[in-house]
Amino acid sequence: MSNRGGKCPRCGAVEGGGYLVVWQRNVSFSAFNGYRRAYSDYSLIHCLACGALWRTKANYVNRLRDASEKERRG
Repeated sequence: MSNRGGKCPRCGAVEGGGYLVVWQRNVSFSAFNGYRRAYSDYSLIHCLACGALWRTKANYVNRLRDASEKERRG
């Protein structure tokens, strides 16, 4: 999914609307490092409006809040 400027690629929700939250900030878990937590330039973003998930290293991630435990569970 390609994304530009803090906008959900599926439903179009924008970053200032409160629907975009960070599930995993600057982290990756890959087979290459044994699925251990490792620093990454990328973060996992979740849209609360439509449920879309995507990874990005865009600057707008710094302006998004972290998802609460309740939001992560759905």
